[in-house]
Amino acid sequence: MMGVCDRIREVDRIGDQRGVGLSPSLISKAGWFSTLIPPFFVQKMGGTLGKGFAVDIDNDIFLSIVIPAYNEEKRLSRTISEIAKYLASFSFKSELIIVDDGSTDRTAQLIDKMTVSHPYLQVIHLKKNRGKGFAVRKGILEAKGKYILFSDADLSTPISEAGKLLIWLYRGYDIAIGSRKLPQSKIEVRQSILREIAGSVFNMIVQTLILQGVKDTQCGFKCFTRKSAKHIFREQRLNKFSFDVEVLYLANKYGYKIKEVPVRWLNSSGTTIRLMRDSLKMFLDLLKVRYNDIVGNYSPSDIRKAD
Repeated sequence: MMGVCDRIREVDRIGDQRGVGLSPSLISKAGWFSTLIPPFFVQKMGGTLGKGFAVDIDNDIFLSIVIPAYNEEKRLSRTISEIAKYLASFSFKSELIIVDDGSTDRTAQLIDKMTVSHPYLQVIHLKKNRGKGFAVRKGILEAKGKYILFSDADLSTPISEAGKLLIWLYRGYDIAIGSRKLPQSKIEVRQSILREIAGSVFNMIVQTLILQGVKDTQCGFKCFTRKSAKHIFREQRLNKFSFDVEVLYLANKYGYKIKEVPVRWLNSSGTTIRLMRDSLKMFLDLLKVRYNDIVGNYSPSDIRKAD
């Protein structure tokens, strides 16, 4: 007799063959609709989940979204509103975690005020600015979702792209990362030529020193299973912008399956990265990753920690 997961995969296979999404009518034709719901319901996430996705509707949080924020008072309200609209279209339980990274503007007051109208919104205040890597780590280690997504505060990758990552986790990957460097990626607003060149050079260095096979390590849109996220971010050390590379290096070290996924991306003005200053720091951070591994600052690669 087929288990629930086998049945979901069978319907997914049927959907792949027919080129259609997973739907109650399709499940009915498989002959076991009544045995699947409850406790499962079927839902296409804004048309972006691909050929099918089943969501457990118990009291567990299905999706956690983590947003690091430093001096984001001008755009954070719009970001929270867009995420709220996206999550409101689904029945599963979710949480949005904003990590205020020691902001010196009115970011803290803004997000505290918005918790009144957004009950699933949680706020973590850091007393001083620790860096994007530290803020993301703090948020992910607090997250309770079955799947954990972190995104930049400017939503350069629209939150509606989340389903494109989630479907690959459902299909057996541990980590799915948004990419601007694949043929199917859609760059609607580009960076300056200088920044694009700097990014290409940085990626070449990453490929040489740290991690081969990932075309875009720096896109701020990554989704993890809870197990992989908790394990990797307990080990992760870098506090600044190069933490993405360290996270993927650790994922590879520990044998987690990574899927690079093409996404829509729109460059947003107001970045806190300073090209010359931060490029040197990011290069030095790559050396730190290698050093940390050599001296044993990361757990051995044959250890996989439980949730």
